[in-house]
Order: sequence, then structure tokens, then C-alpha cells
Amino acid sequence: ALEGDPDLGRWQTIRADAYDFLKRNTASFDLIFADPPYLEADLPKLLALIGTALAPDGLVIFEMRARGAIEIPESWTLLKDKKYGGTRMLFLQKA
Repeated sequence: ALEGDPDLGRWQTIRADAYDFLKRNTASFDLIFADPPYLEADLPKLLALIGTALAPDGLVIFEMRARGAIEIPESWTLLKDKKYGGTRMLFLQKA
């Protein structure tokens, strides 16, 4: 839980359409969690937008459907690929 965290004022949670938000965003983030609709998840397109908003050592956690092939762009490093039932979590950093 974040309650009582001395850095709580530094945390920011944004709940928005990722594509729309990232197109107009000018801030830099250390952690980005993306949970797009499973059938509409376009990882390369979303990562291209996220790349401009992610801090140099930042982490992206991308949630998607567990089944199906995934193509990670060369400009990204896959740190971890974990499946939980029908859900797949990709942990990525810029290469």
C-alpha cells in the first residue's frame, strides 16, 4: 500500500486512454503500466509512443492476452515475460 509512503507526493496515477494520453503528454515517467483492451493491443505502436514518455532507466509493464505471438521492437529489451492464467505480463526497458 502507498499509504504512509514518504514519497507519496511524488506518485502519480493516470487513468486514461494510453494512445490519447501519450500523444499529448510532455512529462517523463519512471514506471508505466499499460493495460489496453486485449484484442486491440498493438505493442509496437504503443511502445513507440511510450518511448517518448519513459525516463531513461524507466520500466514498462504491459498486460496482454496470454496466447498469441508477440513481436518486441529492437529498441526495447524484454526483462521478464510472465503468464498468469489467461493474462501475460511483459516487463520492458528501452534498449
